[in-house]
Amino acid sequence: MLPTGLSPLPGTEALTMRTKRLGLFSITREHAPAMFEVLKDPALYEYLSGSPPVDVAALTRQYEFWEGRTSPDGSELWLNWAIRLDARQQLIGHLQAGVLPDRADMAWILGARWQQHGYATEAANAVVDVLLGLGLREIRASINPNHAASIRVAERLGMRRTNEVFDGELIWKRVYSLPAAPNVKRDNSLSHSNN
Repeated sequence: MLPTGLSPLPGTEALTMRTKRLGLFSITREHAPAMFEVLKDPALYEYLSGSPPVDVAALTRQYEFWEGRTSPDGSELWLNWAIRLDARQQLIGHLQAGVLPDRADMAWILGARWQQHGYATEAANAVVDVLLGLGLREIRASINPNHAASIRVAERLGMRRTNEVFDGELIWKRVYSLPAAPNVKRDNSLSHSNN
C-alpha cells in the first residue's frame, strides 16, 4: 500500500488513455518542449494562479519533479497527463489529479486555440474513470469564480459548487456512490407453489 492508503499505483502504461479524439499520457521531461509552446501564452493565466513557464529548461525541471508521482512528504499522489489531439498528433494541454485517501483534486489547462471544443471535458471524463478505478469516490476542482470555461467543464463532469473557498477559488465537487453489489441470482427452484 502507498502512504496515502490507496492501492498500489498502476504503471505508466495503465495511465495511458485514449478517448474518441485524444490521447492522454503521463507527463515526462520529453513533453516539455512541445508543452512549453502551449503553456507560454500569458492569456492562459488570467484566472489561474501562477504564470507561464520561463523557458523549456524550467518546464523540463518541473516535469522531472512530477515524474516521481508523489508529493515530497509522500502523502499525496501526483498524477499528471499530457493531452494530445490525435488527429494532429499535437499536445494541447495537461490535466492533473492530486490524490489523497479520501478524494482527488483535479485541474486542467488547454491552449487557447483548443478551448471550447469539448477537449477538456473529454479528457477529464477519462481521468475520472481512472480515479474511480483507484477507489476514490470524491472528485474536486478549485475554480476561479470568474473562469466560465472551467466552470462549464466542472458542470459537465457532474460537479456542484460548494461554499468552500481555497485561495480565492470556489471548490466544486462530485461524490460518486459505491459500485452496486453484484446481483445475486436467486434459485427459484427451491420455492414450491401449491397451485
